[in-house]
Amino acid sequence: MPTEIVISLTNKPGTLAKVAETLGAAGVNIQCACYATGARGVVRFVTADPPKALAALKAARIKVKQSKEVLEATLADVPGAVGAAARKLAKARVNIEAFYVVGAGAEGLRCVIAVDKLEKAKAALRG
Repeated sequence: MPTEIVISLTNKPGTLAKVAETLGAAGVNIQCACYATGARGVVRFVTADPPKALAALKAARIKVKQSKEVLEATLADVPGAVGAAARKLAKARVNIEAFYVVGAGAEGLRCVIAVDKLEKAKAALRG
């Protein structure tokens, strides 16, 4: 199961670069990421090797706000598919904390979803 790592960053040039360079120097590949700013920046990402990523971040004194298991799902690559999946989660009373489209291919949209109730989310998307 993929693991999402969340880091709160100071909103200034170079902070995202430091995180990405730290992971790169450790040989950790970022599979998907999202970065948004406000008063502070927040980067959320999934890597190929979460334990190695966490160790590299700790060694670089980069404070991880959260690390948790996330759901991977493949949705149909058609209009309304994301909305339908989100509605299924809402009906199951599962809160979506982050949603990534990782890629699209013949199988459909490969997505990673961070939620507050992982097992309920898995069941909701299966049904």
